[in-house]
Order: sequence, then C-alpha cells, then structure tokens
Amino acid sequence: MDPFSILPSLVQTEIFVHLQSDISVKQVIQASPSMLWHFIAYKKSILRCIMYGILNGDTSGDLLRDALGIIYISDKASAKRYRQTEMWKTMELPDTLDLEQLEALWHIISRMIIFIEDYVSKATSECPPRAYLGIMDLLNGSGSYFKGQRLDTNAVREISILTRFHET
Repeated sequence: MDPFSILPSLVQTEIFVHLQSDISVKQVIQASPSMLWHFIAYKKSILRCIMYGILNGDTSGDLLRDALGIIYISDKASAKRYRQTEMWKTMELPDTLDLEQLEALWHIISRMIIFIEDYVSKATSECPPRAYLGIMDLLNGSGSYFKGQRLDTNAVREISILTRFHET
C-alpha cells in the first residue's frame, strides 16, 4: 500500500517543494508510485515552485544569471564566445523558463547546495582534517565516507545555513 496515494494533490506538490533537492525527490519517487505519477504529471509547476523558493532572495538576478550562464557554456566554443562577448554583463533574464531550463537549473543549483552543505558540515566538524578526507555520497546524499566508513559529521542542511545567514 502506497501511503502517499491517499494524500491530496496539493499536499503531494508541497512535499516535493519542501524536499527541494533532486536526490530527495528521486528517493521519494522511487519509493512511491503515486508520487512518481504526480511528479511526472505536474513536473513543470513543481520545479517552478522549487526554483522560486531557492531563488526567492536573489533580487538582483545574479544567481539565476550565473546559473544560466553555466548551463549555456557547456562546451569550449560556447565558453569562449561567452567570455569574448562578455555575455554575463548583457544577458537578460527570461520572463518565464521552459521545462528544459527549469530542469537544468534545478539540477545545477541542487548540486551546488549539496556541495555547500558538505563543505559547511566538514568545516564545522569536531575534527575537520578527518572530515575533509571524506568523499561525499552524491547518489544517495547520505553523508561522507572515508575508507568505506561513514564519517560522523553533523550534517548542516540548507535551511539551517540560510537561517544562520539571515540572523547575522
């Protein structure tokens, strides 16, 4: 029995928006057929809500502009043209993003958040030198490992990072 199947559609959407990261979303849709169906059916609106939540504080559009720039320079020729024309200075932000752009942005920003969380977790560890030796598990997001052993670092999640940032 799939416990998510009895939830209203809006609640299912809110679960995805709250999860934010692609790793967490993949874990839920692998575990629940109804959540998989819901994600496929409402993918664009779910990704739009997730990206709105992430980019909420980006009032100048710099984060969005930089992320789109990274996506657009996927090969050496594009990167060279991007540098020569100084496209980052003149690039206008689109009014709306299509599904392909939303997916690309979500994947790159989710991955950046995972790396930031890992770095902050290691930096605030009781034993940073040992923590920095650990390699992050990118497939499952289950922490860092060193020689096959999971490291005991206190995971710092994005929400707590943002809370601390806004308190200062």
